[in-house]
Amino acid sequence: MKKIILSLVILGGITTSCIIVKANDGEDGNRNYSYNDNSIARYSETKTFSVQNFSGVKVSQGIRVEIVKSDAEKAIATSNYMEYLRVENKGGVLTIYYETPKGNNNIRNADTKVIVYAKEIRNLRASSAGNIVVKDRFSAAALDVDVSSAGKVQYDAKVGKLQLRLSSAATFSGNIDVQSLDADMSSASTVNVQGRAGSVVVETSSAATFNGAGLTSDAVTADASSGSKIKIEVTKELNAGASSGASIRYKAPSGGIKQSVRKSSGGSVTTM
Repeated sequence: MKKIILSLVILGGITTSCIIVKANDGEDGNRNYSYNDNSIARYSETKTFSVQNFSGVKVSQGIRVEIVKSDAEKAIATSNYMEYLRVENKGGVLTIYYETPKGNNNIRNADTKVIVYAKEIRNLRASSAGNIVVKDRFSAAALDVDVSSAGKVQYDAKVGKLQLRLSSAATFSGNIDVQSLDADMSSASTVNVQGRAGSVVVETSSAATFNGAGLTSDAVTADASSGSKIKIEVTKELNAGASSGASIRYKAPSGGIKQSVRKSSGGSVTTM
């Protein structure tokens, strides 16, 4: 009996020690494996994708992306679902997503990060909890950002025109320097911005929040409805409308500004 128990203990120890596995294919950086969980654990793999001639990035499905400025365009991905990961140039937009065989949606505890090396960036798309962080500033006349379904984008943008479209609990944040900002927001989405914008046009609805208390603009057109909120600093002219329980709060210089204000159905427009 003692021999049987001892054998079981030894076998258990061997089984446990075999759960942790690491491998390295050399110095090319293309493959690294590591099992670090229980029997359901998957390996992590690093792979370099050769991509060229893109000016946009689109990500979804909880994948994390970092974008850095570089003359050498490429993408380096680390993922425990590398066999399903796709990094493709679709019409000038680097599209990053999972593609599983038909009828197989068995992706669990996915952990994927992609570093994108880009020459230019003119549009960003994040959906389904996809996350984009832009590490460097890219020169551009205009930047188009579309975020939905709990997606997130963080970018300290310095461009001519910044266009934001957010919905369904999406988030955009950044310290921006733009000539004009146009934001269309709905469904509990959030914008957190500071910095400088020559002019701002912002429309919020359905509990969306535009937090621009640290953003200074000469001219602001703001429309808020259905419980949404807008905060902003304006130096010259404000055109504001709030309805259905929405609120607009603004900061203005002591000398006053030119303003046109509309309020209905419990909406409010007040100074901060």
